[in-house]
Amino acid sequence: MKKIIIYSIVSCFLLIIASSCSDDRIEQEFNDPNKITEENIPFLFTGTLQEPVLFRADYAPKYHEYRQLNKVTGLGMYIFHWSGSEWIVIQDWSGPSFHRQLQDRGSLNFMKGLSKIQAIYDGMSEEEQADNEVYIHLSSIVKAFAFQRMTDAYDDIPFLEAGQGRDGIFYPKFDSQEVVYNTTLDNLKTTVAALKSLNLSTAVQAELSQQDILNEGDLNKWIKFANSLRLRMAMRLSIVAPAKTQEVLAELNGESLVTESSDFIGIAEVDKVRLTTYGDGGAFPRGFQERGWDMNAPKFILEDIFNYKQVQDNTVDPRAYVVFQPATDGRYIPVPHYNKADSEAYLAALLTPEIAADIVNGNRYPANSSWNNEEQDLSKYNRVTYLNDKNKWPTMTPSETHLLLAEAAVRFPGVVTIPAEDSYRKAIELSIDWYYEQNSTNTLTENSTPPLEFVNDDYKVAKDPAHVATFLASKTADFTGLTNDEKIVDIFEQKVAHLNIYNTYEIWSEARRLMKDHGQLLHPMEGKVEWLERLFYSPAEAGSNPNYADVAGKDNTTTPVWWTGR
Repeated sequence: MKKIIIYSIVSCFLLIIASSCSDDRIEQEFNDPNKITEENIPFLFTGTLQEPVLFRADYAPKYHEYRQLNKVTGLGMYIFHWSGSEWIVIQDWSGPSFHRQLQDRGSLNFMKGLSKIQAIYDGMSEEEQADNEVYIHLSSIVKAFAFQRMTDAYDDIPFLEAGQGRDGIFYPKFDSQEVVYNTTLDNLKTTVAALKSLNLSTAVQAELSQQDILNEGDLNKWIKFANSLRLRMAMRLSIVAPAKTQEVLAELNGESLVTESSDFIGIAEVDKVRLTTYGDGGAFPRGFQERGWDMNAPKFILEDIFNYKQVQDNTVDPRAYVVFQPATDGRYIPVPHYNKADSEAYLAALLTPEIAADIVNGNRYPANSSWNNEEQDLSKYNRVTYLNDKNKWPTMTPSETHLLLAEAAVRFPGVVTIPAEDSYRKAIELSIDWYYEQNSTNTLTENSTPPLEFVNDDYKVAKDPAHVATFLASKTADFTGLTNDEKIVDIFEQKVAHLNIYNTYEIWSEARRLMKDHGQLLHPMEGKVEWLERLFYSPAEAGSNPNYADVAGKDNTTTPVWWTGR
């Protein structure tokens, strides 16, 4: 077994504390920081889960994502578009970082840890492998999640040869998105079968429960996660390879999925990973706060999806009041995606002509902070909901699974046994419950640690069960009466409502998938934002990998990826 010198004792020490290890365990592992020690698969697995971009909402990736993808998708509105030139992502100072971060951090950092785990495992005795086999299977799911996100963004990627440096493959070839998807779907199926047959010893289970910061050692949740990931990927192929989609859907019938609130997959950032957040921290809240300029409520969501039109009645989606926060005057005022003249007219009808003119000309915004609660003319994403330090960052939620099942039932009746209406209603119901839970359980104040500043009393909203029940019944009845095409669009809009800035990449991917049959379903600022069909590859590929020549002709932002069918 290979030996290494410990080069980051502080990081490993904090990791053990975050995993609730005992003092005896710390003494056992780190009683002499100068000695040679052995690499440890459980610790490496935890470290891999901690890498930013995928399972964790780290500050820098989220900052660049919100600065760029919020504008591209229109999920967060930037009011200075009207007074500026067209937003070209790669031309902005943060654009290059945004384009490459999934590949640099997702590929390099994740594959480095996962490849090391495999290398250590291959060198173990049979007895040692039996104790560590579970980490190989869980690593396969992690790898699938990483590659799905990367290929969705870049199309062809290094895949089959990725992470094979120990075998002398330093310049991996690029595999097609079709190969990535089909291979990953098959690998996940094999992994689930292996996990079902695995019997962990008491000692291995105890170790896994400490080191698994995503699912706390619950193999049933890992199985549900893998199956729901297969469902997501299968539906992503519904346009270009519907036969493959149906094959996977048939295989998933009767399998356990992430469908109940207790199945929620996500890391509790403050509890398990970082001790600092907000202001000077390194996690999502800092990116959220610093990009307040990109957090204005889109009309497309607040008015068109949530049906809030300055009247609060039972036809309004209850999530409107907790996904977004009201303006200083207590009203919910969204930002339109129209051209400058039409947007000014829209805002003038809600505010005053003078204020509307100042907004579209870039002359009116809170003076001391983009979040200053005393100077907000417009609604934003709700600080109480999104800055709850008890939140788990959503990796896979039951609402997304139910929406995927609903679309599957619409497209492939008979293959999916659950009625589309049932999945649709359940998705919205669970989403409403989850958002109100995030809002109601936030106990932070401006004097707490960490502090929650710039909050008005009406940012906190109590759920009205009668309103929820009436809304769900009406919404489901409306859905039942739609055509199949209308249902697919409605389901997409519910994904926007539920995932929004929590999972911008999935919304972006879903919009590209549906574009062939339904056109552009998102609403970025009209004529002011460059649309992205894909991301530019990392310059490291162009500069060092000779196989880059095979994909150089597609290294742009205008060529649709394979699964779009365009």
